[in-house]
Amino acid sequence: AGGGVTAGVRHRVEAARSGWAEVPALVARGAAVVVVGLVGVGAAVAAVCRSYVRLGMKQPLVFSTGAVSINYPELLKGITPETLIFPTYKVLLGPETLPESDGSRKPLADYFKAYQAKYGKRPDSTGGSGYDAASLAFAALQKVNANDPLKVRDALQQIKNFPGVNAVYNFSPEQHRGAGPSEQRMGQFKDGQFMMLKQQ
Repeated sequence: AGGGVTAGVRHRVEAARSGWAEVPALVARGAAVVVVGLVGVGAAVAAVCRSYVRLGMKQPLVFSTGAVSINYPELLKGITPETLIFPTYKVLLGPETLPESDGSRKPLADYFKAYQAKYGKRPDSTGGSGYDAASLAFAALQKVNANDPLKVRDALQQIKNFPGVNAVYNFSPEQHRGAGPSEQRMGQFKDGQFMMLKQQ
């Protein structure tokens, strides 16, 4: 019945171990979900998850995009919360999670194949972002066939429905990011695997 923010707790990441002692009190006050805005991966993420599991928390734990890492299988082994979800881009989830109708499915499958053949592992979101940025720049340069920064900028702003590995991009003079919230996906890390969050 209804929703809203029950309460908020702010801590330095270094104090996560002691600070998480306050979380059960939040749950007792009616918190159904715990949302953690965290930038940075590695020890900080592990500290939060370790504390969450140690405290016996059963509520879904939601991380911000900046806390998600391809290293979760090793990093969170034995300390993965029961439900760990997060907004993320498509490359982290993999082409097999996308429907056939998704414009990123084929370029993402090709990128996965090439990346794994060269490096022997799955690519991460950072690599995917770099790949898309280079592909978009190359497309703009091909379009203008010139080394004029203003012409390249104008060409980028005209790109529509560009199928990247992280998103299908649409630019305009007002839209420079190219991909809005509709191109993000809600992911879940469960049983050592990344997957698309299934709606219950």
